[in-house]
Amino acid sequence: MSARAKSDGRTGCGRRQFLKTGLAATGGWALLNSCLLRVPAVAAEGKDVLGVQVDDLPLLGPYLLPTEAPHERIRVAFRGTDDKTRLAGGRLTYGLKSVGEKETAFTAADKHVLELKDLAPDAEYQYRLKLGDYESPVHRFRTSPMPRQRAQRTKLALFFDFHCHAPQSVEAGEKGAGDFFTRFGHAMEDIKKFAPDMLVLGGDIVQKGSRREEYETFFRIMREVCANSILVPCPGNHEWVTDKDLSIYSDYLPAVGNGPASDRAANWYFSFGGVGWQMRRTGMGGEWLRNSIRSLKQQHGADTIVDVQHHQVYQWAAKSTDLGKQGVCDLFDQEGGVRLCLFGHRHIHQRSLPILFQGSGQATTKEKSEYPADTKGTIYMQSPSMWYQYTQALENELVANNGKPKFEGEYTGYGEMTITPEALLTETFVYEYNGKTRHECVDQFRMLRPKA
Repeated sequence: MSARAKSDGRTGCGRRQFLKTGLAATGGWALLNSCLLRVPAVAAEGKDVLGVQVDDLPLLGPYLLPTEAPHERIRVAFRGTDDKTRLAGGRLTYGLKSVGEKETAFTAADKHVLELKDLAPDAEYQYRLKLGDYESPVHRFRTSPMPRQRAQRTKLALFFDFHCHAPQSVEAGEKGAGDFFTRFGHAMEDIKKFAPDMLVLGGDIVQKGSRREEYETFFRIMREVCANSILVPCPGNHEWVTDKDLSIYSDYLPAVGNGPASDRAANWYFSFGGVGWQMRRTGMGGEWLRNSIRSLKQQHGADTIVDVQHHQVYQWAAKSTDLGKQGVCDLFDQEGGVRLCLFGHRHIHQRSLPILFQGSGQATTKEKSEYPADTKGTIYMQSPSMWYQYTQALENELVANNGKPKFEGEYTGYGEMTITPEALLTETFVYEYNGKTRHECVDQFRMLRPKA
């Protein structure tokens, strides 16, 4: 399969026919009786910041958060940002065939996290928020199938090192702030077109974790995506260095709550459609990690586990070489099931062959594009930044990039993953700083799942 083939009108790796993604294949967010095109009761004006619209709607959200049982429960978060919406109550209506089948009312509060319960498994819901005078467009979310059952198709966008800046930083001439808006602007339409069901946020979501205005900007420029995608976050150093107890981070992104008592804001897990996701602060291992893997496999029925943390695990780069984390990689080997480990921090793309730790890493195969279900070892993937490139990836006998081997020039990027009952397809796309090359696939691989 050619890594340079064309796919749904964008430059990139060719997708196998049954794994094609994008609006043409699934309808994305546009299927809900065209309701997503409704204009809210309060019009969004805002400001244009270097080609990116930062709206001025009187609220943040709604946005979607997971629960430990996403086949029957989902959370919807939002908060008012002016005097009227902060002092207003309202209602959230939702349903399968129409948005008005069920209703959850709420009273005024500084912020809201509503948990919708008794949902149907493996279903697409429509929902709409009414907060004071504001009425949202109709949005959507998908529930997971029952534990041990597989979804027909789940699409995820993989964002690492987003480094959201605020318009105030651009106005103040802060270094790199304008670059953030310019470079994000190259990719935002591709992200909307992909229309993910879930959005993995792998740390350094904002530039400084103490700045609430950066979280606010994130939820404004990503409003459409966050309203229709379940957010799956873990923090990075740019969150915890200036927000040491992660109180601001967890105010916007409250975790599921099944992590260790000492650090529940940063460590948690859940399963969706038979794929387990564990989100970790860098270095969190030990008994919690062991129990997380076991719980995902045994109680949640996950046949495949994806581990996400912010800092690099296996990586070969010009500024540092990391050869695995003892207490993490060896637990992956001992417990099995963790087939993919995603991380960021170094702002480059690089992927390993399946590796067993054994001190410095031993590849179990030289295959680069497709991995049978019985392949031993974990694939370690370093994801690029949406802001800027930090260093240069180095070649190594354990590197397995399967696309354009080396992207010439400086780039930003993100990943797209499509999960079917048969496989997980992961692709990485990059953008030149100047936007001349956009959505170019530099890596693609497919992990087959065990037979159901």
